[in-house]
Amino acid sequence: MPEPDAPAGSPDPADALPPVLAQAWGLARTPQRGPKPELSVESIVDAAVRIADAEGLEAVTMARVARELGFTPMSLYRHVTSKDDLVQLMNDAAFDIPIPSPEESAGVPWRQTLAAWTRAVRRHYLRHPWKLDIPVSGVPSMPNAVRLADWALRGMRDLPLTDAERISLLLTLSALAHAFARLDVQLMRSAREYGDDRVLGVGLDRALAHLITAEKYPDLHRLIAAGVYFGSTPTGPAPAAGLVEAGQLAEIDQQAKNDRHAKDGGLAEEDKLAVDDDGAAPTIVEFEYALTLVLEGLEARVRAATAGPE
Repeated sequence: MPEPDAPAGSPDPADALPPVLAQAWGLARTPQRGPKPELSVESIVDAAVRIADAEGLEAVTMARVARELGFTPMSLYRHVTSKDDLVQLMNDAAFDIPIPSPEESAGVPWRQTLAAWTRAVRRHYLRHPWKLDIPVSGVPSMPNAVRLADWALRGMRDLPLTDAERISLLLTLSALAHAFARLDVQLMRSAREYGDDRVLGVGLDRALAHLITAEKYPDLHRLIAAGVYFGSTPTGPAPAAGLVEAGQLAEIDQQAKNDRHAKDGGLAEEDKLAVDDDGAAPTIVEFEYALTLVLEGLEARVRAATAGPE
């Protein structure tokens, strides 16, 4: 049956949507005949997410999920038609980001909302690093992805932006969170495999001294000589003091920590550290600096748009 507020004559969403979208939105029809199924889409997806959190996306197969649940692979196919559909459902189900209600968001400055949104998305990828291996396939249309997008757009509601600019800003912030989370995950994995010294390039300043010379590479050579390129933890500029007040940032961090419960169970200890203590993430300073640049640039545009002609 169509949604109650659907226009007259509109198609039944269960028929109009691809099957995996209908499943995600709870619109897929269930068989009326036969015994009540012991399996469900939810139990299959939950098991698959647990496996991916513990062992990575490559460990998720229909056979492995079936074994985890004590069923045959054919039993799963009665509920989820393919592994591709399962991955799409996992991707959306794992969006365990706490989203404030409109009432909780009322009166919150737009910069705080957009900063909190971007930080939450980045942390989310660190909790579920396997999601970084899923190709982007189109506009977010799954229920949790839609809820997440709506939260960001809510923060832009009062900004003097066109609709196209709102979508561009949403994509920019999403890409920022995604890119830095990917960097963090890759650097942490490399450090576990090869050690911190190799990842940081300890000793390369001396080994490459005769190649990276001041004459050939004057600007890079200056950074190497200052000790900020090889062999040290990056220490980029701190965010501007007025961007997000310290108390607000602490509140955002605490809220995220309060919402981390059993879903962190499958992470490696090193990755848990990056989730629970942002200071342990290799690129946290650079991430905050990039976020500052984006939001301060946006603030400058907003000021110019609202100031009017001189």
